[in-house]
Amino acid sequence: MKKLRAMKKTKANLEKGPVFGPFSRQVSGRKRANYSPFFILLFFCSGFLILTSGISQPAVKSKKIVEKLIPITEDSSFHFGQDENYIFNSPAMLEVAGENIYVLDSLDHRLRIFDLSGKFVRSIGQRGKGPVEFNHPQGLFIDPVKEKIYVADTRNLRIQILDLEGKEISTLQFTFPPVAMTVLKDKLLVAAFPSNALIMKDEPLIRIYNSDFNQTGAFLKPIKASDPSVNLLANQFVIKKDRLDQLVCARQFCLNEIQVYDETGHLNHRFEIIYKAANLASPGIDIMIKNDLDVQKIAYFVGDIAFDSRNNYYFLAGNTGLKSDGLPERGREIYKYSPRGQYLGTILFPEKAVLISFGPDDSLYLLDSNYALRKFKIG
Repeated sequence: MKKLRAMKKTKANLEKGPVFGPFSRQVSGRKRANYSPFFILLFFCSGFLILTSGISQPAVKSKKIVEKLIPITEDSSFHFGQDENYIFNSPAMLEVAGENIYVLDSLDHRLRIFDLSGKFVRSIGQRGKGPVEFNHPQGLFIDPVKEKIYVADTRNLRIQILDLEGKEISTLQFTFPPVAMTVLKDKLLVAAFPSNALIMKDEPLIRIYNSDFNQTGAFLKPIKASDPSVNLLANQFVIKKDRLDQLVCARQFCLNEIQVYDETGHLNHRFEIIYKAANLASPGIDIMIKNDLDVQKIAYFVGDIAFDSRNNYYFLAGNTGLKSDGLPERGREIYKYSPRGQYLGTILFPEKAVLISFGPDDSLYLLDSNYALRKFKIG
């Protein structure tokens, strides 16, 4: 009965779409007449709703890539229970730090903690505006050395800093909704939700704060398209700290460029990750939609980033449309890269993953499309 309830809850959540994004209630409450000159396509990509307009589509590029498949084995001893502590509503972040696994659930407004064997440890938070209460939290950063948990309490426009037991240490209030953050060499880097007001003003998407939480800088200028909806898509991104204290930034939609920054916002280097599909989509934000088949050309998606102990980069990404023969693409998979941008291999899963993180022994933990927490050995 509990398993059936979990399956029903998961199915309902997959139909809800994003919690806080360009098509959440705050942003999408515009009149339909605003989009009457454009083609509007609704396409669900793992809970994300893609809306795009009639702009010019760049030519499709041909890339010959020799794919290297990396073998994986699932750890059948990993425990994942069936009670309410293991039923997720809309998980936004998965992090493994120290001896624990952390899952931030946006629609449940709480952080759940498990040990490395999968046993439930504790839950932190509930919906609200008070201390250790959240409203659709989107970002999570764990500092096991300083024993701090950072939660981007997105709709409360703040970041809450907690100890590992879940007690409040401090709260940072903002005038913008934070969606992600990380700490690099005592600098707090906070990513803002890319509203159209921010984009039109050319305001940087990431702000830098010192140890006293005073802003000392900002970087990552937004990309502009001719349509506000494409603006919002093109400026959503995943940010994570790698093992060398660098910020790795991957835009989630339309573009496959990876940018690597230091704690001051200086761009160290950039590279592209591959498109794996029968029909290779072209990166870019100027898109024309003539029919449903064109959707596959824009639906390249980066869902998450993880790093192993050797600081190799793993991008949970892939195309999400149909091939030219009408059959589905392989779907979401993991692409392994060196920190300098060399492709090292592809990991395929029996079921689509939505979030990934590495454990201390280089085991790969993931939440699959049924929101089941799983553990894999690589190689």
